[in-house]
Amino acid sequence: MKKLCWLAEIFLRNWCRRLLSCWRSIITAKPTSARSSLWPGSFTGLRVGLAAIKALGEILQKPIVPVSLLEVAALASAVQGRVMVALDGGREEIYAGEYEVQNDTPHVISERLLTKQECLSRSAEASLPIVTRDPALAASAREAGRSVIVLETIDATMIARLGWKKLQAGVNVSPHELEANYIRRSDAEIFAKG
Repeated sequence: MKKLCWLAEIFLRNWCRRLLSCWRSIITAKPTSARSSLWPGSFTGLRVGLAAIKALGEILQKPIVPVSLLEVAALASAVQGRVMVALDGGREEIYAGEYEVQNDTPHVISERLLTKQECLSRSAEASLPIVTRDPALAASAREAGRSVIVLETIDATMIARLGWKKLQAGVNVSPHELEANYIRRSDAEIFAKG
């Protein structure tokens, strides 16, 4: 892929430092679009990352292509049909996404926060294979008799490929339209008194 775009790797740890240190090279690279991985994650991390992407989209006058990490995992599974993607959500919870993958294009059915048992139950009810990077969840799913696809990694190349495909299909948003996918409530909401 030729100098296809700049990709924000919001899902990586310590991404903020990397992002800020790369602004000069991003702007001088003359990207064709900005990609944002809207991975379910911390409230603050998503807000800061999306603010950076929105600013770049606005400054560079380029479209933004939202890409969910759950969506990338569904595509990386190489399954055609329905799958349940399960990523560690912390606090003994799972970011779960049900997808229908057709012609190598994932279509979201639902994305939500579940307990491990709820995820296994939903997978069993709908006879969905579980796609995960979490070895402990994979072991639990196998013990429960579920079909499991373990992904070794989800990297920037995978996100870029899906983003490029979405950009070519005209799936993009303006900086004003880009919104975070808050699967979990913020700590302020969870621990609010009163």
